[in-house]
Amino acid sequence: MNQHQNQRRHRNNRNHRNGRAKPNEQRNQRNGNKDSNDKKVPMRYQTRNSKDTRSVEFKYTIDGTVEKTSMSVYEDGNDEEFLKLLKEFQNYVITYDIWEEEHAARTIYRNFRRCLAGAARDLWDQIINNLAEEEDQDGNEETFTEHVQELTSAILGEDALRNQKDYLKNTPKPEKMSVKQWVNRMKNINSYLPLMQVGGRSFTEEELVSEVISKNIPSVWIKDFRMFKLHLKT
Repeated sequence: MNQHQNQRRHRNNRNHRNGRAKPNEQRNQRNGNKDSNDKKVPMRYQTRNSKDTRSVEFKYTIDGTVEKTSMSVYEDGNDEEFLKLLKEFQNYVITYDIWEEEHAARTIYRNFRRCLAGAARDLWDQIINNLAEEEDQDGNEETFTEHVQELTSAILGEDALRNQKDYLKNTPKPEKMSVKQWVNRMKNINSYLPLMQVGGRSFTEEELVSEVISKNIPSVWIKDFRMFKLHLKT
């Protein structure tokens, strides 16, 4: 073995000890991530700047006090914006106990439609075209959930939940994100998983550690991750 080969072998061994992947390992990692990058994934670690969107305001009187809440209107934006709308609307319905009101279904269907615009609203109208617009309509919480899920599947795709979980499992920590930023973003994405599919669920804390973090954190960051491990519980 000549001197050049000895130097190359010594350099590769040193890189491996320092936590750096060898060139062929890096290629394998890139190839392993290619499929997840090609799939339609609702939410990625790097966020895109959203264009300015208009909002809609709802007013309610509770114990004689007028309460106001506003939500962004979704119009053909990215998938993450749509998921944020679903979560905001869900929180609004729960906070104000809308399903306990008289003619609750009519109020909820009308207000949700106000949160949509453009092609998204047209699609919603197609989905609920069999539901009468009179006050005595038969809509209820179950049918509303079914209609929202139909809209969600149309916008995100039927494989959204599976693709999102595959993305989390197979995507390494971005180089420009600290461990804390990565874990924060991961927890944020995880909280949206149940909205992507009926019966869908988030990763448990243990699953996040074993199936997502441990597989994708660089060895040189393991010490920092141990410092932030308790952050998962906050």
